[in-house]
Amino acid sequence: MKTFARFTGCALLLLCALLPAHAQATPPATPAPAFSTQAFSFQANAIALPGGKQTTAGALTGATLQITQNFDLRQTDFVATGSNISAFFGGVDYTIAPFSKWLDNISPNLDGYNFQLQATASMGVDRVTPAGSTNIAEHYAFLAGGRLSYAIAGSNTWGLVADIEYAKLPGLANNTVIVSVGPTIHF
Repeated sequence: MKTFARFTGCALLLLCALLPAHAQATPPATPAPAFSTQAFSFQANAIALPGGKQTTAGALTGATLQITQNFDLRQTDFVATGSNISAFFGGVDYTIAPFSKWLDNISPNLDGYNFQLQATASMGVDRVTPAGSTNIAEHYAFLAGGRLSYAIAGSNTWGLVADIEYAKLPGLANNTVIVSVGPTIHF
């Protein structure tokens, strides 16, 4: 019984001695990146769509479903009635998580964890109706680029998003760039 009491006493003494050392050596918790706990998001952006020797206004809308913290499935549509084009895409977004930490480390005044950088790629179909015609031409099309999201005031619900995407839109513009900025809601 004395041996057991000594063993228990030594174990408690060792535990008490090591516990403060462990608590001091534990680094502070890293904040979660913006929008990392939200399953769905919706965005709607105005775009200027160059092509066909003109630039027309359009709307780009999208919805995402977060599969993992860094991987989203994406659905994107856009309509530019002045060019008689609509397009429907399905794709993926990949969040480049180290960007938020890097941004947080380089700026003492900026919370880098309110920003999220993503690579995005989508493939789908564009539908073009030439002016004065009833013929509808459909083509395979794709988008690829990047997205920078900002969590407004640290919100996990409201954000502002900027997209820069290369667009292959046969029938309108085989090679063009779409730049868009707009609001996004996450839930």
